[in-house]
Amino acid sequence: MLHFTSDAWDDEGERNLLPILASLNDTLLLDDLDVLPSLNTVYELTDRTNLRFAYSRTLARPTFRELAPYESFLFVGDYTLRGNPSLKRTLIDNFDLRYEMYPREDANELYSISVFYKRFTNAIEQSIIEEGSSLTRVITYQNISPAQVLGVELEARKNLDFISHILKNVNAGANFTYLYSRARLPDQEYNRRVENVQAIGLSSDVVDRNRRLFGQPKYIANAYMNYRSEDTKIDLSINFNMQGNFLSFVELDTYTPNIFTYPRPSLDVNFNYKFLKNFTLQVLAVNLLNPDYALRYDFEQYDDIYYERYKVGRTFRLGVVYKL
Repeated sequence: MLHFTSDAWDDEGERNLLPILASLNDTLLLDDLDVLPSLNTVYELTDRTNLRFAYSRTLARPTFRELAPYESFLFVGDYTLRGNPSLKRTLIDNFDLRYEMYPREDANELYSISVFYKRFTNAIEQSIIEEGSSLTRVITYQNISPAQVLGVELEARKNLDFISHILKNVNAGANFTYLYSRARLPDQEYNRRVENVQAIGLSSDVVDRNRRLFGQPKYIANAYMNYRSEDTKIDLSINFNMQGNFLSFVELDTYTPNIFTYPRPSLDVNFNYKFLKNFTLQVLAVNLLNPDYALRYDFEQYDDIYYERYKVGRTFRLGVVYKL
């Protein structure tokens, strides 16, 4: 066993010596042979409409940090972080069916509707356990299987010249995705939930063996508007994004509910202006709405009990680029 100390300073100028434990005797062998088939087909219904079907198998390997069997301290959030050497890689079977229509040949316009299904084997989730008399909160990782995601996506891209000829250089687009995810609870999490309801006199029958998959929102919405001048000197883009709440931390050992990240809208603006042949003025504004970044406990009776709540802040950048 290797025991060493990390030297760090906190925001008040105090020195913190943080013990970090790691084993020198553990050998982790990754020896997987995976066959990853892929199939894509396009059926042309008319000159401007297509029907697409795709299947693929993909994988997601755990990162070194997720696997490494040692502990470190995260100052942001006041956590201990510990890898799990027993993690398995995730296999994902993807099925997609998409209908698309191109209304005009002279413009990059599109209307489409898609349905998709994803089946996960050994999905990787981030979880929290509490240890010791001080109830130190430890972030670790677990596999969950089986899990699945079913979704519908609507997408549109349109030139705005149908409103006025003045807007012929303006394009707008949007897409909206609805997601339904379902994952079977690992035994440790299921048993913890049963203990919770039994502690208040309820039957274990009220505990659902399934829940939403980690990191999967119920919806994702995007919209944008782009302008490019005739001489291509000016480029302006406005982008909006928002997604529904999603599971951020799975509470494994405590009586507290799981923790969800709640929706926050995002609005960005990017402006480029070319001048003197080789120069470009760039202006970028990120997160103009600056909403709260909020993580809440999943209490059924309450929706205002926060685990964390803060603002990320707005970002503004101004620069000049020269190209040879």
